[in-house]
Amino acid sequence: MPLLLVLPVVGLAAAAVWRRRQRNDISSTTYWFEGVEYDLSSASTNTIDDDPDLFTSPPAMACRAPDGPSALPYSNIVDNTEGIGAFHDIDFPPGCRLVADFGGGSSDSARRYMERRYPGLRLLVLDPFNRPRQHNEAAQEAIVAAGGVDCATCMSVLNVVPYRRERLRLLRVMRSAMRPGALAYFKVWAGAWPVRGTGVATTDRERKAYQANRWASGFLDEVRGVFEEAYADNNLNLIVARKAL
Repeated sequence: MPLLLVLPVVGLAAAAVWRRRQRNDISSTTYWFEGVEYDLSSASTNTIDDDPDLFTSPPAMACRAPDGPSALPYSNIVDNTEGIGAFHDIDFPPGCRLVADFGGGSSDSARRYMERRYPGLRLLVLDPFNRPRQHNEAAQEAIVAAGGVDCATCMSVLNVVPYRRERLRLLRVMRSAMRPGALAYFKVWAGAWPVRGTGVATTDRERKAYQANRWASGFLDEVRGVFEEAYADNNLNLIVARKAL
């Protein structure tokens, strides 16, 4: 970007074309997550290593109402936003053979689960916080060599990134890694009661953890700002986006 600032006015149109091409080109050898390790922390998201053979359904979080006459009877929350539970209700389209899971954590349980569910599928996990750089670079090289992924996933990640600029950076990286026409699936944890879905963010500075406490639709404008098409389903904690052909 600094080079663009010194281009003459006559070169601005060419620079704009270059930027549009960069948005769709995954051939760059630059590490996709350069510097991001120092900006954010995703705490323990997607780090529980469940056994795919033992999975039956997403876990239900029992929400005991606090004591007192004004206590509300909060409903239990079924968490389908991370780990295997985030993938069990996702149906990849026919022909999907290569998937990139951005922010997939240190666990391989979801990868093993989906590769068993879809024979022939290869799911690559990328995570600058929970995977070594060598692992992420190898996954990036495989995606570039394949010409992009057929689908991308990002489970319970947008809600733990406090900076809008970094969320947009992640969305742009995801889009650039996808083939034209590919789908991206996002799951969003809306938080626990009483702040669930309120959009009132909470921060645990000791754990360096952040939760946006928004419904999936609270991130839809950002996703639509990067992808050509997108919709949100708050009942499923889901956003689906498509990269144009």
